[in-house]
Amino acid sequence: MNAGNPPVFNAPPATLVLCGALVAAWLAMHVFGDGLGTVGWLFLDSADPLTPALLGHAFVHAGFTHLLMNAGMLLAFAAVVERRFGAGHMLGIFSVSAVAGGLAFAAVVGLTGRAAWLIGASGAVHGITGAAALILCTSGTPRSRRLGVSLFGFMIVVNAAVALLGDTGDLFGFRFGWQAHLGGLAAGVLAAAILLRPGRER
Repeated sequence: MNAGNPPVFNAPPATLVLCGALVAAWLAMHVFGDGLGTVGWLFLDSADPLTPALLGHAFVHAGFTHLLMNAGMLLAFAAVVERRFGAGHMLGIFSVSAVAGGLAFAAVVGLTGRAAWLIGASGAVHGITGAAALILCTSGTPRSRRLGVSLFGFMIVVNAAVALLGDTGDLFGFRFGWQAHLGGLAAGVLAAAILLRPGRER
């Protein structure tokens, strides 16, 4: 096995704790609580985003499939980010991407003259995945660079397709907040680019 690419189940501690926090929040809401109604204050309202929900929405998921998709991607790609930048920077990228995604969602939805709610970690996860893709693109190995470029392409194409579908774009009973995805992606890539500058390596 390549020592430079440890298996996902050997993820570093902060990545495991963050994934565990998402799972614990879902269990608290859907198993031990009364579902989404107990955490309505964490739904990000596009008309009033400057509340604790600007970050808190990332810990609210509509159902198990929603949670599984985000936690799975986070487990895979946050490990790459944590190993390269450390736990603090990985958690920082997650948080900044969640906030940036929420603001992008509010700004774009606001242009339509309507209001909408946002929940889920996908904006933050897009930021983490974008940071991981940039790390791979600058790693120096052709295989890693190809994987990084493929990740960028996949995220851009999928979200562009969802944006074109508009209100018809839903899966498993919930809609994709492509605005938050792209806002989070941009924030994560920018943060990683800053950390990858010469002189900023750990």
